[in-house]
Amino acid sequence: MSEQEKNPVGPPTKYHDKIPEDLKAFFKDIKPLLLNDVEVGFILPTIEKFCCEIDIVTSTFYKWCKEKPDLSSAFSMAKQYQKDWIIQLANNGIYREGFAKFTAINCTDMKEKIETTNTNTEIILNIDKEDQNL
Repeated sequence: MSEQEKNPVGPPTKYHDKIPEDLKAFFKDIKPLLLNDVEVGFILPTIEKFCCEIDIVTSTFYKWCKEKPDLSSAFSMAKQYQKDWIIQLANNGIYREGFAKFTAINCTDMKEKIETTNTNTEIILNIDKEDQNL
C-alpha cells in the first residue's frame, strides 16, 4: 500500500515500501551518545526510537509486521543487529553488568539459564489403623 492510499478507516497510512530498508539501516549502525559534545556512550537502536523517527506508535509498527512480510523479515534482521550490539557493548564493558543482563533478557531472545539439581528423596509414610478415619 503506498503512502497515498487511504485506510478503510482514518487517515492515509504512513507505510511505504522503503520502510523495511530504513529499518535495517537504522539498526545496522549505532551512533555515539554525546553529552555537551563529549562522547559518553552509544545509542542502542530500538523499535521505539525507530517508530518515533517515522512518527508512528509501536502498536502500528507491530500491526504492519503482521500485514507486511517484507517488514516482518526486516524486523527479524533488525533484532539480530540489536542482539549483536548488546553482546558487543556488554562484552567490551560499555554496559554495566546488571543493565547488560536486563537489556539482553528484555530486548532479545536471550534468557537467563538457571541450573537446578533434583535429588530424589524417598518419603515413607506410615498410616496406622487409628489414622484411617482422618
